[in-house]
Amino acid sequence: MGDLYPTGALRIISGIEALNGLVMVGWTASLTYLYIEKFWHLAPRRPRDK
Repeated sequence: MGDLYPTGALRIISGIEALNGLVMVGWTASLTYLYIEKFWHLAPRRPRDK
C-alpha cells in the first residue's frame, strides 16, 4: 500500500482547498475577536495589586 497523490486538475483543486481552509481559520479568529471585544466592557475590572 502506498500513498495517494492527486494528479492533473485535482492537484490545483486540492491546493485551493487548503488555502481556503487557512482563510476560513483567519476569518473565524478575527470575527471571534471582534465579537468578544464588544463584551469586554461588561466585565468588572479588578484593581491592580500594588
